[in-house]
Amino acid sequence: MEKKITYGFFDLPPLGRVILARTREGLCYMGVDDGVDDLARRFPAASLQHDQAGMTAVAQQVLKAWAGEDPLPPLDLSAGTAFQKQVWDALLHIPRGQTRSYGALARQIGKPTAARAVGQAVGANPVAVLVPCHRVVNANGQTGHYHWGPETKVRLLMAEGAAA
Repeated sequence: MEKKITYGFFDLPPLGRVILARTREGLCYMGVDDGVDDLARRFPAASLQHDQAGMTAVAQQVLKAWAGEDPLPPLDLSAGTAFQKQVWDALLHIPRGQTRSYGALARQIGKPTAARAVGQAVGANPVAVLVPCHRVVNANGQTGHYHWGPETKVRLLMAEGAAA
């Protein structure tokens, strides 16, 4: 059965334009100013439907969650492998304003030699910002790679009060 994904575009300070997408189960994608190309690449077998009005309530939930006013909206991270989901769950437990190194995250999930694999799972995170992959930095404290660019990562960290 083909998965149906509904999406819309919204402004989210400090990022600007984001694309939000959801399945029946919850928010499955949040990308920064990249149209639908990355969404389509990540979910090649899904039926994508633009529904700006239908996504407005989700956007309000995302804004409130980002501001720390409300809990996260329901998430659908089912597209990940078991290992990726384990890493993404660990990301959800990094407090706002704090960072972790890839190695520290690997140790946290009980796989101390898997820093590189953790980095790949962090990079595969489909729900930017809310599953806070931007809170993972290199062991030397440098921001490292970020799908939407190091400047975006620094803006997110600064907005959360983390040293960037």
